[in-house]
Amino acid sequence: MTAYELTFTYQAPLFQATSVQAVIAVAMPSMPAGTPRPDDAIEVVRPGTSPALDQVLYRRPFARLGHAEAYGADSEWAPLASTHRQVLASIVPDFEAPQQVVVYAGGVERFRMSLPPPPLPPPPPPPGGIGIVEGLVPLHGHVQLYDQRFNLVLVAEGYRAGDRAMFEGDVAAVVDRLRAAAPFAAHPGAFNVFRLDVWSVEPGASRGAASVNTYFRAQFPGTFAGSSAPPQLLLVDEDLVLATVEQQLAQTFKKKVCLPHKIIVMVNTEYHGGSGGAGDGIAVASRAHGPAVTARTVLHELGHAFGLIDEYPAGGGWAPNLAHASDRDRLPWEDLVPASASLPSMGGAGSGISFATVGAFADPDLPGWYRPQWLCRMRYSRHDAFCKVCARYIERALQSVP
Repeated sequence: MTAYELTFTYQAPLFQATSVQAVIAVAMPSMPAGTPRPDDAIEVVRPGTSPALDQVLYRRPFARLGHAEAYGADSEWAPLASTHRQVLASIVPDFEAPQQVVVYAGGVERFRMSLPPPPLPPPPPPPGGIGIVEGLVPLHGHVQLYDQRFNLVLVAEGYRAGDRAMFEGDVAAVVDRLRAAAPFAAHPGAFNVFRLDVWSVEPGASRGAASVNTYFRAQFPGTFAGSSAPPQLLLVDEDLVLATVEQQLAQTFKKKVCLPHKIIVMVNTEYHGGSGGAGDGIAVASRAHGPAVTARTVLHELGHAFGLIDEYPAGGGWAPNLAHASDRDRLPWEDLVPASASLPSMGGAGSGISFATVGAFADPDLPGWYRPQWLCRMRYSRHDAFCKVCARYIERALQSVP
């Protein structure tokens, strides 16, 4: 059940609430109705026109922490010196507003405050799958050579039918940047890009208490009551995404084909967020900062499809662009490190090392791991280029395409 965890400090003669937090917990039982109030007690009341007219909803003894009887009678409040400070904690049940918590000590009301309304529970999940799947649109490449190309599908989520021009513009920005960015620009025939037009009933993504009916159930679970997830985490129903993409590919090619190398779901929301991306997994990206930033994020996610790993704290683990040691002969990119380079490398403002230098750069947030260059798209998703090591790794994969 919903309850409140209250923390107080008491320094005679004053009480002060230091924390009021809604929790899922069971409070100690209330004293039976009609039982006289102890000198030291905590109550939850529905306030009347005066304290004498309060409706008592919950009452029990309350004492200073540190005593053998945590919640027993204790009449030593008044004599405490003003320099003596006590910390107290209590859990009380939640009742419908209006409600107040009252603390009595030594038979005197010492503290009273209104309890905030409890946080709203997570919204019921939208049904999903309601909307219009209009179809797959080829945008770039040799579509009939699907099985011999690197394939990318960009999927609309949280766009309504009336938002068609917006989604087409967002995707066009991605395709334009992909065609111009190294190393993809040198291999335009190595990849196919498809746009999957899916129109939702409502725009956006579920967030906080607001449930938004989108086709793939986009949501920010970290904004739901009681969640410990980061507020920027943006998720979709991946099973539904995969099933929809697979069905549309089969309709387009009149046969069952392999899933694409990368599926990126672009969510029409004003809030920044994203998720996924490792390997050939589904990536989710918000368009909160506009098409240009979204396009950079998409290229970062493409790096994962080629086996590259995040070069920030979420990363870690062997990859072509991350090493667990700074010894030259243990770096996957050893041949690109200048013979004169001192390892591990120092970087950043004031280091005197060019951002183009290849070495072994440490990061205090990723202890024990080293990346090839100070800046890279795999380090900062909004950076405008892959480092030399990542670019070479992608290029080798593209060169293998017939």
